[in-house]
Amino acid sequence: MDIPALHAALNTLVGTDGTALPARFATSLPDWVSRCGPVYLPASLDVVAAAVRLTEESAGAIIPVGGATEIARGSAPDSSRPLILLGSARLSGIVDYQPDDMTVTCESGVTLQRLQNLLADHNQFLPVDTPLAEHATIGGLVAANQTGLWRAAYGTPRDLVIGVRAVTAGGTLVKGGGRVVKNVAGYDVCKLFTGSWGSVGFIVEVTFKVRPRPAATCALRWRARTVGEAVLAARVAWQSKMAAAFCVATTEAGGGPCVIVGLRETEARVSWQASEFRRLLAGDLPDAAETIGEDEVDALRTQLARSYMPGEAAARITCLPSETPTVARALQEVGVTRLTVDAAVGTIECVIDAVSPANMAAAAGCTPAGGSILWRRCDTAVLKAAGLEPWALLGGHMRLHRSLKQQVDPHSTFSPGRFIGGL
Repeated sequence: MDIPALHAALNTLVGTDGTALPARFATSLPDWVSRCGPVYLPASLDVVAAAVRLTEESAGAIIPVGGATEIARGSAPDSSRPLILLGSARLSGIVDYQPDDMTVTCESGVTLQRLQNLLADHNQFLPVDTPLAEHATIGGLVAANQTGLWRAAYGTPRDLVIGVRAVTAGGTLVKGGGRVVKNVAGYDVCKLFTGSWGSVGFIVEVTFKVRPRPAATCALRWRARTVGEAVLAARVAWQSKMAAAFCVATTEAGGGPCVIVGLRETEARVSWQASEFRRLLAGDLPDAAETIGEDEVDALRTQLARSYMPGEAAARITCLPSETPTVARALQEVGVTRLTVDAAVGTIECVIDAVSPANMAAAAGCTPAGGSILWRRCDTAVLKAAGLEPWALLGGHMRLHRSLKQQVDPHSTFSPGRFIGGL
């Protein structure tokens, strides 16, 4: 079957013409996306499975698409085959919600914001603050293991997923875990799909454990004289072990370098924490703390999404938390001025404004021994010219990854070439 015939067959199968990606991404889509054609949106598990089989019969490949907030990340897929964008937008049902058991099951196209609104009606929440929650889908944030500022306090989607259903090669339905928290039967399929970047199958349904909503929240901001001063103060705040939801040093919250500490607990505890953090950092920073609104914290999250970046590049350096002050200073010395440091987990999100092979190589050179750099947004041609890879390579572990990919997706049907090491 030739490519036009494949698209015609998919239109018939899905029951609606393919749709274009949202216009909000027009300035940040990689070139390979325009060569794929429209996004096909199946409305049921059976149609997803049939679309996979039809594409395989035509020697094509499938690129799973959720809210398309992370479609620019990673390598370009293998262009020697027809590439089909298969989206989850019509898989948007809440399958099961048990507030008393604090578990929820939903289809992969449900947005994070919609799920949070549902849970809020029962005074619960999913402890994931992925940026662009109004666009990010449940399937996408699981496939990317995407987190936000709350990672140190609550973990990642990998820690919260207790059940998953996905369609793999041949249109086969794979199930892992279940709808109860204490479920230890069989292989941990949930971990296979979490963080797989669509390389082993198409996620159709996810079950999470959720948590009670905190009674009170607060965010405090201190201005700093330098980035180094801000990073050291954020480290002091986190090492105090006063259970902050997050402690970051950033130059991306307006007005120069600053420290932001987020608190989420009971009203009495948040009041105590705020008082103690003010006292703790009083001697380390020039100005007293100011309370900022959730809208300013959300604005920082949106910055960290790195969604619309024509002419720029964004990277995430991961290192030991104790190494973050040194890395932040090194980045500044090579001209990187936009950065956000998570003092708890040791990640440094940075933006290279003037994209060139030399500048990207200089930023990568700030990665300490034992650390890694992941390019979240970049021109792959410039990256290649700098001798760099989009993903943080795993060295000796790649043999295991390749073996697993071969067993689960023997014909490389899903996202061929996009993931780490060209998987």
